Amino acid sequence: MLAESSGTNKPTKIFVDNLHSPYALFDEEYILPGSSIHSPDYDSALLYLQKISEFIPEAVFGCHVLPEPRPKRDVGKLSLVKEIIFDNIKYLYILKFDIAHLGGAKKEDILKNPSQYHNASVRTNRIYFSIRIVPVAEIYCEKGQIIDFNVLNYDPSIFQTSTEKLADSARRIVSEIFDEIDFTFANTKIREQLQITLENWAPGKVYEPAVIEFLTISLRFLILSQKELFRDFETFHEIIGFIFSGEKIPPEKSVENYLHWLRTFQAERTVSLSGNMLWRILKI
Repeated sequence: MLAESSGTNKPTKIFVDNLHSPYALFDEEYILPGSSIHSPDYDSALLYLQKISEFIPEAVFGCHVLPEPRPKRDVGKLSLVKEIIFDNIKYLYILKFDIAHLGGAKKEDILKNPSQYHNASVRTNRIYFSIRIVPVAEIYCEKGQIIDFNVLNYDPSIFQTSTEKLADSARRIVSEIFDEIDFTFANTKIREQLQITLENWAPGKVYEPAVIEFLTISLRFLILSQKELFRDFETFHEIIGFIFSGEKIPPEKSVENYLHWLRTFQAERTVSLSGNMLWRILKI
């Protein structure tokens, strides 16, 4: 079904809510099925993707559906992936949808109330999503479909002095006990290296465009069009390579292209109907 998805996206507006979660807002509504609280079941996923393919075919075309969430804590999300290659380097385009109703629907729009095992089914005009591109070491396929992958692991110590490495090791031991590693230091260094400042990136920390997550560097996007996204990414994809090579300065031309791309975004702050902060993201 995804392989045959075609056409252009329906008119949409992109927002980031007060929890820093991006969503697309459409003029038309669709039925969000009541999926299992444990993981999207086949029937719910199929119904959801059939409708999503009508709204944003440019984002889902040719993608494969991961049978299990990556990472495991992303239970309740539906992950679509697609391999892309630039300069013989493999990357994975990861498009995730949160198909659980996140609240705020009017009473008349709730078609089926939530239960102990299922999320509510609602009428909505929002699609909550996240898009990232990560470098991969290996992709596993079964019957022509991507079912799993290994990312290129990132070593956060490449930016640190000997003293900082010792301190960070102690912090990582503590954080690993709780199954979570704090990459605040590494993310700060990456922002510095790539010159991600409020002057260059209007949304600021509302939505970080480059971070360490899932033990690799992740470039995050707010563009629901593969063609446009891949065209832009090709011009600056080398910035990922410097992280793994340990170089202090990424390729100059790639950084220039990345900065130019960052500056094409604007953010307008507003409030939601419930009074929470909301940012509309515009690309010029």
